[in-house]
Amino acid sequence: MNAVDEYIRLADAWERSMEEGDSDTANTLHDRLLEVFQSISRKKQEDALFDRADTTNDAACFFIASHLKERDARRALGLYERLIRSPHPFIVMSAKHIVKEMAGPEG
Repeated sequence: MNAVDEYIRLADAWERSMEEGDSDTANTLHDRLLEVFQSISRKKQEDALFDRADTTNDAACFFIASHLKERDARRALGLYERLIRSPHPFIVMSAKHIVKEMAGPEG
């Protein structure tokens, strides 16, 4: 499995763990997801990951937007705005907060 697919798989597993209330597993998966993202970055494969944002589950999209934010804030904002309509309350709450934060003091 390539690193991008592994990232998506880990995000999906994280989403399931969150829905089940298994925060210990979710935290472990999050740590592993960050390690995989570092590998993706070292291999200069970020574009391949970012290109998957519109075709992944909401958790993967959320993590991709978070990693994309510094590189392309406008695209990340669009992803967060989409995630506000997610059926997953923990993603909605985080996305709303980030959209407000990105809007700045006047938003």
